[in-house]
Amino acid sequence: MDEQKAFMNEESKATKSPNVRHKCSACFKQYKKKEHLVAHMRVANHSVHQPQCGVCQKYCKSFESLREHLYGPLQKACCSKIYRSQGCDLCLSVFESFDALDVHKEKCHLYPFPALGHAPVNSLGNSLESVEDVQMIEADNNNINEIPKAVAMDCEMVGGGSDGTLDICGRVCLIDEDENVIFHSYVIPQIPITNFRHEITGITEDNLRDARPLKQVREKIEEILHNGEALWRIRLQGGKARVLVGHSVDHDLDCLQMNYPNHLRRDTACYPPLMKTNLASHSLKYLAKTYLGYEIQSGVHDPYEDCVAAMRLYRRMRAQSVCHSWSLSRISLAVHPNASASIGTARGLFDEMLEKDQVSWNSIISGYVYNGDVASARELFEEMPVKRSVVAWTALIDGYGKQGMVVEMFRLFRRMIVAIDNVKPNSSLVCLLSSCSDNSYLKLGRWVSVFIDVNRIPLDIILSTALIGSYARSGDVDKARRIFDGTPNKTLATWNAMITGCVHGGLFEEAIQLFYIMRRNRVRPDEITMVNVLSACAGLGALELGREIHLYLGRSRLLLNEILATALVDMYSKCGSIKDACLVFVKSTEKDVVLWNAMIVGLATHGHGRDSLAVFSQMERSRMQPNEVTFIGVLSACAHSGLVEDGRAKFDIMQARYNLKPKIEHYSCMVDLLGRAGHLKEAMDIVKSMNVEPDSIVWGSLLSACGIHQNVELADEVGKIILLSESLNVGCCILLSNIYASSNRWKDVARVRRLMKSTGMKKPSGCSWIEVDGVVNSFLVEESAHPRHEDIYEMHDILVNQLMFEGYTHNPDFLLMEDDGT
Repeated sequence: MDEQKAFMNEESKATKSPNVRHKCSACFKQYKKKEHLVAHMRVANHSVHQPQCGVCQKYCKSFESLREHLYGPLQKACCSKIYRSQGCDLCLSVFESFDALDVHKEKCHLYPFPALGHAPVNSLGNSLESVEDVQMIEADNNNINEIPKAVAMDCEMVGGGSDGTLDICGRVCLIDEDENVIFHSYVIPQIPITNFRHEITGITEDNLRDARPLKQVREKIEEILHNGEALWRIRLQGGKARVLVGHSVDHDLDCLQMNYPNHLRRDTACYPPLMKTNLASHSLKYLAKTYLGYEIQSGVHDPYEDCVAAMRLYRRMRAQSVCHSWSLSRISLAVHPNASASIGTARGLFDEMLEKDQVSWNSIISGYVYNGDVASARELFEEMPVKRSVVAWTALIDGYGKQGMVVEMFRLFRRMIVAIDNVKPNSSLVCLLSSCSDNSYLKLGRWVSVFIDVNRIPLDIILSTALIGSYARSGDVDKARRIFDGTPNKTLATWNAMITGCVHGGLFEEAIQLFYIMRRNRVRPDEITMVNVLSACAGLGALELGREIHLYLGRSRLLLNEILATALVDMYSKCGSIKDACLVFVKSTEKDVVLWNAMIVGLATHGHGRDSLAVFSQMERSRMQPNEVTFIGVLSACAHSGLVEDGRAKFDIMQARYNLKPKIEHYSCMVDLLGRAGHLKEAMDIVKSMNVEPDSIVWGSLLSACGIHQNVELADEVGKIILLSESLNVGCCILLSNIYASSNRWKDVARVRRLMKSTGMKKPSGCSWIEVDGVVNSFLVEESAHPRHEDIYEMHDILVNQLMFEGYTHNPDFLLMEDDGT
């Protein structure tokens, strides 16, 4: 007990001591505050595959920094002492005994190879008496498949151009993994040589006089590298094609005017652990001296000698554990959205790795998912010999979700729950909820929500945001709001999910209130926030509030792109200020089809049919391809302005010129257009010729035209179809009843009203709203709950009296009797 108390006292003193420092377990840097250490870990990108000190286990960014750590200017004394007696000066490994070190050095320390004229040849059938006699050395076609998979290549460059600085390939050599020459040739230059660089390359004019053309050399190299494999398979997976090793191999390929897939290239100049910095690599001479233990390029450069050095470096980094870092970083390239490498690059490196840990499996599976190849990802997932982490499960689940395979995604999730891997499903649940946004999968979204509640899964900020969006999409905005209110430290995505849910649920006032609360909490809105708030203003018809939001956009310096411009045009159009909508549209420098559509529809809604058609013509001149929504706006403009011929012409070019198949919305506009103009027979013919079943909107447009033009016979024909349909529409029934009432057919009126009453249909109560001083006031018919309802009715009476004074008389024939509550 005394020892325990003493230990606790010492621990409390250490905690209170101001000299306590926080140390990074990877690079051993120390910090006074813990938050400074956390910030360091976020940017340091430490990896367990970096070169590691064999004594203190510290991770270093490169072999160069590890060398400095062991015996450089800033060496660590205890590590340096052990390393100098038990460490390898080439690979920097530390061994437990001197005997183990001696055995290792016999394999690790290499020696220079003879020059090209004395190099061994792999069954070539030609003896190499001198370099000058060698014009082209090639393997027998029957023995090509026996050459090992990796091939090293080096090119010696001569100078071209006016100053001799342009690199031109003058000599090329290829060797196999056993350091045997499989191809060597001089190359005829494509342009005149101005500098042979003889003191470096040893190439003379005599060497190039009887050399091979570049095309022939290139074809032979491609034959060796491709190894009989089809080109398409090489580009995708590699197949039997050989790995090309070299130092600055990209430059050699450019000079040979060759293109070889990235996933089959191994460039020793781009091997991160060998590089001094992330920007510049070592020369091949330095690398050979430092990591192979001998000098090269002491005089004339021998391409065979360079090939051997590059191949030995490749074999060394492939055999050492740190090659995993090189392969893993290349695998990660295929996963990154901005990567230029293909997934074939990652798969080639993955298959080449000697040891595959969980990180490498997760990276390659994520790469296949990102590239849309879920089948290959699933195949690798099933082959994983190691314990599957939540990363692998989530990547595959997310892949099925992005492909729209929601059922398979849920099957995999249920399998994950009962798997022995014992993973936490939080991130997978987020993927499930995000994939259930479609209305057809709302039940699955509810199942996920119940699963979270039943299993009492803790809600982090990401899962809470996904739940809010799921509940809002399913129509349960109240449940979404309860989760939102109980979520601490809300992020911008959380606010956007709740505001979007309110807008989609028709709770426009709540959405705007949330926006103001969000601003008070100093959360900066983004484009998604502003689009939803503008949609809420449009739904309320709150013009002044919309203008205030527009001013806030300018003050917050958010970029007014096509999305925000479309939201502004839509808001101003629906709020009655078509001039402001036109102003926003004209000032928008970049216009997409959605912005054009918003302007066309806005003008059509305000009755400016000619202006709407003029905007459509301007859209065509700008070579913007219209879509189905565009023609809905155009036909609606023609209908509101009585432009029958223009409407017919636009309906025809929609199919003939733009190959757009009319939908029910287009037919409805055409019926409305022809019906308003009195062409009822033609309108009925269009309804009969429709390739889809007419809905209540089409029948309502036709019935409305029958009422305007007093065509009771056609209304009676349409009424029989409507009343016999399975889904009755209250609007169509009211229109039909009014038409019968205007013709004194009271029995038919009673029949329609009895049918409405028997089916429980009622006309929804009318709602009006008005904006006063930036506040939207809404009220229902005969409502007395509004605090200023007396003033409202008083103003209503004044307006009615003014209308009567101007000569207005209402038509009582179109009023339904109220005695039965309909």
